[in-house]
Amino acid sequence: MSPENFRKIATQAKPMTRQVCLHLMGEPLAHPQFAEIMQICDELGLRIFLTTNGTLIRRHSEALLKWKSLDQINFSVHSYFANPEKLSLTDYLNPVLEFCDKAYKNEAKFYINLRLWNLEKTNLQKDQNTRVFSILNERYNLNINENVDILAHKSKKLRPNLYIHFDTEFVWPSLNQTVRSEAGTCYGLRKQLAVHANGDVVPCCLDKETVLKLGNIHEAPIDSILKSKRATDIRKGFENHQLVEDLCRKCQYADRFKN
Repeated sequence: MSPENFRKIATQAKPMTRQVCLHLMGEPLAHPQFAEIMQICDELGLRIFLTTNGTLIRRHSEALLKWKSLDQINFSVHSYFANPEKLSLTDYLNPVLEFCDKAYKNEAKFYINLRLWNLEKTNLQKDQNTRVFSILNERYNLNINENVDILAHKSKKLRPNLYIHFDTEFVWPSLNQTVRSEAGTCYGLRKQLAVHANGDVVPCCLDKETVLKLGNIHEAPIDSILKSKRATDIRKGFENHQLVEDLCRKCQYADRFKN
């Protein structure tokens, strides 16, 4: 997405949201004009929620520490284990933790989450997280309790504004999957929407293939797109605990909103 298009979309989004999340697949810090995106956010007074795998954190480290708009940055630490390991875990985590240390030293106001969204009852993932805990324990002189009950607490505080954040692993929804349920709800179009790099608007950031395309922001404004029949039907369905779209009926993430 060009900075010009980002400004256009962000300007429309500003009156209807408290926070803009810079993620929808892809790696935001890889954007060749990310510095311009940061400046636009400051000019518009947007509050930013940034999610990154952390591999490029040194590229923008100093600018991020000074970024007025940044409310929270999430490092998807679990992504290290989901991709070919070209670096050791220590070499991968060091730049991320260096950034965390600088933020603490500079008394940065934004929050940092080290995400471990890989919880399953398997020895493999238990071993993966134990490796992360070992590095954190040594670096911060801690003794982190590795037992996690995400129904009670999803975060563990390492020090001010720095947390480990846990959740279960999820599968990206696809029309090729089997139906999980026709009943359910979601935050899509009630608390969030997503805009792809080409301007396509979808109900949430899990629709990476634009299966639920509601319109395109270069053809119609966001408020008009949100009033479309498809958007209205999806939103009313969620309000009435009904999944009206096939993709939503096959979405594992929807299980997180069950009572």
